[in-house]
Amino acid sequence: MQAAIQASSQAQVSQAMQLTDFMQSYSSLGMLTKYVLMLLRVLLGMFVGAPLLAREMDQRTHLFAPESHSKTHQRAGRGALPALIRHASRDAAVERGRPPRRRSRRLPPTR
Repeated sequence: MQAAIQASSQAQVSQAMQLTDFMQSYSSLGMLTKYVLMLLRVLLGMFVGAPLLAREMDQRTHLFAPESHSKTHQRAGRGALPALIRHASRDAAVERGRPPRRRSRRLPPTR
């Protein structure tokens, strides 16, 4: 019985050592890959985004974008997505058989 336990513990130690060796061998490769991918994203953003931005500046079309809609239209657009998400989560709660959450009423400040 003790021989089986010792064999099992030796196997675990051996596996742990193999895992440690593997991590030491390839951890630098993983870090290198991570940094290369980050740099690739930055370079892609520079080489794709800069010409697009320069074209907008050259044609002066960046000046007219905010003026294309009224302020009411812009405010409605900003509020539409949160309202849609709230409505969808409310419907999902009802479908699962739970009543929708209600906002707690805030008491007026006491003086």
